[in-house]
Amino acid sequence: MPDDFARVSAEFETLNASLRAKIVESDVSQAAVIDEVFRGVDHISESDAGRSFAAFAQLVLDPALGAAFEADIRRILDRGFARDLTPEERRALRSFLATLKGRSAEIQDAITMFARALRRYVQSQDYQRDRVLRTLLREAQHAGVEAAAYTRPWQATSLTLDLSAVPFSSVGAIELYDPAEFDATGEVLSQQASVASLEELRALARETEIDFDELSRNINDLLAEAPSCTVGEVLARYPATQGVGSVVGLLSIAAEQGTVDDAPEVLAWLGADGVARAALVAVHRFTGAVT
Repeated sequence: MPDDFARVSAEFETLNASLRAKIVESDVSQAAVIDEVFRGVDHISESDAGRSFAAFAQLVLDPALGAAFEADIRRILDRGFARDLTPEERRALRSFLATLKGRSAEIQDAITMFARALRRYVQSQDYQRDRVLRTLLREAQHAGVEAAAYTRPWQATSLTLDLSAVPFSSVGAIELYDPAEFDATGEVLSQQASVASLEELRALARETEIDFDELSRNINDLLAEAPSCTVGEVLARYPATQGVGSVVGLLSIAAEQGTVDDAPEVLAWLGADGVARAALVAVHRFTGAVT
């Protein structure tokens, strides 16, 4: 019985699809379907499958036939072979009529939904848009067949096509969600709060940010002895305490408040790991006090 109901439901889905296809077509015989829908003809219910199912539903819902059916079920359960049935099978027989009524109601709801959707499809004039789209697709297919004789499929064209915003990917790229991956397997440790050290905070800040105050003091101290100086001269007098960070800071200050020449200059400094490094850059010169 479940297979029969599934087959009936599939038949109505196929019927609905075929009616929509007929509506989209433009010849005279198929245009009559549109007129009938406008006049209120329910093509789903009036079809052979619709009339057959309506007769079956009427039979199931008939009170007299329902009472006789349940009486037959009781007589069957009173026979000797019924003792070999499992409790689930006996319950299924007792509720068999209710099951038929429930599945019939489901199919009837599907028929009603298809009929309403079909009428709404016609009355909203959506079928006209689909007709235009069908015509354009056929024209494109015909043009593609004609072009296939002398144009390769991979030939580059000047056409720009805006693709859908929906991302396309392979089914193989789908990863299953595993809740175990998000479990906290390690023990959560609690730490006792302590008073922060000012020196530790300063050291942490120097690891993450460039000390521009220190660099500005070094530049101004050197400018107090000479009218101008370069980044290389500053590094030669004052070591890069933050490694490459100090070098980047000096270059940044010179780019904003100094001048940049085309001549090259070699910058040398000692990295935070104790390794000597050098870089060839354009001359960055300081000509006045920096802030």
